[in-house]
Amino acid sequence: MSRSCPNCDEPLSSREVRCPECGWIFAFYGSSATSDEEWCQLIDELSDQERLYFTTNQLFIHWQRHRVKQLEGALAQAYLSLPIFIASGASSSKFILVVNCLICTILAIPLVGRLCAPLLFWGWFRALIHLIFWSALLSSPWWFTLQPETLPPLLLCFVALIDALRRRRGLSKRAFMEQLQRWKRFHPLSQLLLEPQLHRPHIELQGEALYDYEIDAVLIVDQDLTVDLLTKNGLIKERPILLLSLNGYPEYSSQFAKRLLTLKEEVNVYLLHRDGHDVGKVLKSLRSLGVKRHRIIHLGWGKRSRAQLIDHLGFRPREWDAFAVDSLPPESLSEGLPIAIEEELPLVEVLGPRLRLHI
Repeated sequence: MSRSCPNCDEPLSSREVRCPECGWIFAFYGSSATSDEEWCQLIDELSDQERLYFTTNQLFIHWQRHRVKQLEGALAQAYLSLPIFIASGASSSKFILVVNCLICTILAIPLVGRLCAPLLFWGWFRALIHLIFWSALLSSPWWFTLQPETLPPLLLCFVALIDALRRRRGLSKRAFMEQLQRWKRFHPLSQLLLEPQLHRPHIELQGEALYDYEIDAVLIVDQDLTVDLLTKNGLIKERPILLLSLNGYPEYSSQFAKRLLTLKEEVNVYLLHRDGHDVGKVLKSLRSLGVKRHRIIHLGWGKRSRAQLIDHLGFRPREWDAFAVDSLPPESLSEGLPIAIEEELPLVEVLGPRLRLHI
C-alpha cells in the first residue's frame, strides 16, 4: 500500500515514518483515528492557506465537522431501519426477505446515511425522530414477533448503533486535544493563537499610526483572545475602530477608550459577547471603560442566535462552547463582522449560510 507525503507529494510506502525527500515526519503514523493528510487539510482550510489566524476552539469545531457528519450518517442508518423493521413484522414472504436484504445493503453504505442525515435531522424533526425511534425500539418486545424478514433491518440497526457509539466517543474534546498535542510535537502551528499577546501595540498600530486617525466606533468583545484574533486577521484595516475586551485588554486601547468615550458621547459602542454573562458585571465593566450615555449596539451572541449559528456552520457541533465568538471560522468573522458593524445587525444574521466555510 502506497501513500504520498502531505508536504511535497512524494510517493511513499506505508511503512515510512519520514519523507526522504523533504524530511516530513508523520505525526500520526500507525493511527487509525486520524492522519497527517487530514490535519494538513484542516489547517489549510481553516487558515485559508496560512492567511488567517485561528483559536483552539475554532480548530476543534472544524475538526468535528467531518466526524459529526459521519456520526449523524450512522444514526440515520439506524433510524431508517425502523420503518423496514415495522413493515417486516406485518408481513412474511421470501420476496419481502429479498427486498429487505437489498434495501438494507444499500442503506449500509456510509455515503447513503450521510446524504439522508440532513433530511432526518432538520430542525424540530430531529427530536421527533428520536422520540419515535426509541419509543418503538423499547416497546418492540410487547408488539413485535421475530421472523427471518426482520433480521436484515435488525442487523442494520444494531451495527449502525454500535458504529454511532464508537464515533460519539471519538468526538470528545479530550480526543481532539490528544491529537493536537501529538501534532504540535512534530509540526509548528504558527497560525494558532493560544493566549493573548497584544500587550504592546500591534505592528499596524505602532509609531505614529497608533490611533492617529479619527475613531468613530468602539468594539468591545468578551474574551481577551478574541481581540488578538480579530486584530491579527485584519479587522482594524477595514475601518477606524477601537477594539478591546470587557476586561480592559489591551491596556493601551483601554486607556485610549476611556479618554475617547469621556470626550465624545456620539461615539457608537458595539458589544459582541455571549449569553450567560452576569448583566451587572457587564454593565460595571462598560462603565469602567467610560461607557455611560453612549449608544450601545449589540452584535450578538444569544440563545436566539443558536439556530442561525448552526445553519451557518452547516452542522450541529458537540462538546463545544456554543456561544463563544470563536465558534465561527476565522474567514466568517473577518468577512462578516465589518458588515455587521456597518449595518448594525447581529453577526449571525449578517452571515446566514452565505459565508459558510466550504469543504
